[in-house]
Amino acid sequence: MTNRVLLCAAIAIATLALYAPVRALPFLLYDDPQYVTQNPPVKEGLTLDGVRWAFTSTHASNWHPLTWLSHMLDAELFGTSPVGPHVENGVLHALNACLVFLWLASLTGSVWRSAAVAALFALHPQRVESVAWVSERKDLLCASFALLALVAWTSFAKRGSRAGYALALAFMALGLLAKPMLVSLPLLLLVLDYWPLARGLRIAEKLPFVGLAVVSSLVTLYAQTDAITPTIDFADRIANALVALSRQLGRALWPADLAVLYPHPRDWPLGAALGSGAVVAALAALAFAKRRSAPYVAAGLLWFAIGLGPTLGLVQVGFQSSADRYTYLPQIGVWLALVWAAAQASALRHVRSAAQTLAIAACVAALLAFAVVTRVQLSYWSDDLALWQRALAVTDDNWFAHTQAGVELAARGRNEEARVQLAEATRLAPEWEPAQANHGFVLLRVGRPQEAIDALLRALSLDPSSGGPGERHLYLALALEQAGRTREAIAEYELHRTLAPLDPRAPEALDRLRATARP
Repeated sequence: MTNRVLLCAAIAIATLALYAPVRALPFLLYDDPQYVTQNPPVKEGLTLDGVRWAFTSTHASNWHPLTWLSHMLDAELFGTSPVGPHVENGVLHALNACLVFLWLASLTGSVWRSAAVAALFALHPQRVESVAWVSERKDLLCASFALLALVAWTSFAKRGSRAGYALALAFMALGLLAKPMLVSLPLLLLVLDYWPLARGLRIAEKLPFVGLAVVSSLVTLYAQTDAITPTIDFADRIANALVALSRQLGRALWPADLAVLYPHPRDWPLGAALGSGAVVAALAALAFAKRRSAPYVAAGLLWFAIGLGPTLGLVQVGFQSSADRYTYLPQIGVWLALVWAAAQASALRHVRSAAQTLAIAACVAALLAFAVVTRVQLSYWSDDLALWQRALAVTDDNWFAHTQAGVELAARGRNEEARVQLAEATRLAPEWEPAQANHGFVLLRVGRPQEAIDALLRALSLDPSSGGPGERHLYLALALEQAGRTREAIAEYELHRTLAPLDPRAPEALDRLRATARP
């Protein structure tokens, strides 16, 4: 027990120390406004109306009332400061690392191996996205309740505790209220039946968990109706699943070139799909071959694949191929397989001493390397521009990152740089309305009104309602005015005044134009 307490404390302290810089991070313009900073129910703090809204709203194409309540509590405690929410994220991650350790130690009885898995989980650079981004509080909350459910389930599975079963079910429900990714939990419990519990596949006892997963899935599909991308062919969705699995495994082992967004190409090159399929098939063959002599290999890989399952794009939501935040709990399976394999290899009698030393040295080296890369990765979250410039540096054809970088550069008055980024965004994604509209705004700023008119007309043809009431028409009017097309400019100003009657800019412009037009 003493060892467990000391190891748990060491894991928590190391995690908190590593993530100490999060207290200086700001809110971002990427999702934080709609989740926190410009969300009226959240900004009001904990109120009865806010609680009602949290349980009935599908705002941001999600239904996660517990997450909304968490953000409301932050607003109640910390106001508009980003310090409290970021520190809270760091504390939650440290708590989750301790829960990983305590759960695995209870499940397997192997204290030091469990500590190694928990430390690798805690310090890995792919955790940065979930911790440094306030909008991803849902990841951390969902994981906390998932791990509590696993602790309770272990008590039931090993000792027949009815309270453990009831608590596992309750914690799963709470986890689903934070983020629906926990729908895979019933299958993960079956993986534990195979290894390390070795109790046979007991399906009946999982049915209540399946019921919760089904209900959550239906609610999530309803909430995400507008975000689902149905135009991607099924073959490309299968290809994306294979690519995401293989690449996320690669990033777990070699966490280089991490980005906030990996864009979905919509049409995967055949070579990428076949190569990823070969990797997945080889790992599946390895797991099958080792199913008796090293069952932890199959269990770890299954945990990884099943945990990622809801995010692999078989039902495509949004425009990412994969995301680092999706690996938060699934990656535990990778470290389970590797740590137990290393422990078994180092236990061979003829190489025991040297192999144990090598295994320990490799684990320590990996932890140190992960810690260094994590600190570097945290620096990219210092502001939106740094975040998107990093994404552009390590991804190809990232039209979304070009758009966001252009917007950030324009906000800093770096209009020519912004124009270059937005021109590339419109080239890569001509149907992406925000890129066309922002390209038009920047072209207007740099004195190219005719090109601005073309871009703004294109944006309006793609989505006339985007950008707020009449905002696109106002900028189109300004561009027309600059181009000397006064009559057309007046018509656009009139339209903006109709759409946004409280905005004084159009009436002021109309007065100016009419005054200058008088003989």
